[in-house]
Amino acid sequence: MQDLEAALKTAITCEKGIRDLYTKAAAESSEAVGMRVFTLLAEDEQRHVDYLEHKLRQWQADGRLTIADFEAVGVDRKRVESELAQLSVTLERDDRGSEQQMLSKALAMELETSKMYAQLVDRFDDSAAALFQGFLKIENGHIDVVQSQLDYLSQTGYWLGVKEFGLEGE
Repeated sequence: MQDLEAALKTAITCEKGIRDLYTKAAAESSEAVGMRVFTLLAEDEQRHVDYLEHKLRQWQADGRLTIADFEAVGVDRKRVESELAQLSVTLERDDRGSEQQMLSKALAMELETSKMYAQLVDRFDDSAAALFQGFLKIENGHIDVVQSQLDYLSQTGYWLGVKEFGLEGE
């Protein structure tokens, strides 16, 4: 089934793109905590690349796709959120613009990748759908983490896209 092979290769390309964005953001971060956060996210994306490449090789070798070892791919969300909280506290007002710009790019890529995984879930069944569903869940978690940080930095009164408070009874 060449369609699955192509899907795995597309997923690998997307994951590498996000990994590279986080790697660049880490290198350009003016704050040590920001560098750690982006490095942590880049490492997470590299684990995704490694896992997908392993699954591609497995598929190419014997036409089977198993996901028994999928747990190793997951993000340590609590660690990322803790680092992001530290980043929020330590960023000077002038630094927020560059961090917001990097996070905005990351959010756009995470949304695009999440959409791709949702389409792959719909296109496949059995173990392939389960694999892509697992990645969809992880990417949606990344979206939440990045969005919450953007909401904090923008100080608009929104948290994960929901207005927390308003003026004059809004």
